[in-house]
Amino acid sequence: MSRGPGRIEQEVLALLREGSLRVRDLCWFVYHEVSDQTPETWKLGSTPAQRAAISRAIASLRRRGEPLIRERYEGETYFRHSTVPSAAERVARYFKDEERRARRRQKRAEREARKAPAHKHRAVVAADRERLAKLLGMLGSEHQGERDAAARQIEMMRQKLGGNWQDVLGRR
Repeated sequence: MSRGPGRIEQEVLALLREGSLRVRDLCWFVYHEVSDQTPETWKLGSTPAQRAAISRAIASLRRRGEPLIRERYEGETYFRHSTVPSAAERVARYFKDEERRARRRQKRAEREARKAPAHKHRAVVAADRERLAKLLGMLGSEHQGERDAAARQIEMMRQKLGGNWQDVLGRR
C-alpha cells in the first residue's frame, strides 16, 4: 500500500488546482511532453489505459478527501479543485465586476461634475482688474516697445483667465 499520492495523482492534483480540465486533457498533460502544441492541435490521443489511470487517480484523490468537483459544461465532463471557480461562477464574477466598474465610473463622473466650476474660466478678481487698467493705460504710451509689451501682457492675462474677451469681461 502506498504511503501517499503517486506520481499521476500528484500531477493530476496540481493540474486541477490550476483550472478545470477534461480527463483527456489530464492524460495529455500527464503522459505527453507538452512543447509547442496546444490542445486544439493535439495529434496524439490518449489510450484507454491512460484514461483509466487518470480516472483511478481522481477517484483515489476524492477518497483521500481532496475536494474535487465533477461538472458538465457544454456536453463535456470537467474536473476541478474546489478552490477553482466553475465556468458559471467565472462568468457571474465577470459581470459583477463589470457592474462594479460601471458604478465606479458613474460615481467618478458625478464627483468630477461637482468639482468642476459652473464655468470653465477663472473669475476676474479685483487685482486682475487693476492690472488690466494699468496695462490698458500703457497702450497709449509714446514708446512702441512699451505698447507692444503691454499688448503681450494683456493677451497673456486673457489666456491665463481662459476664454475670449467677452468671457473675461463678463459680457456673456
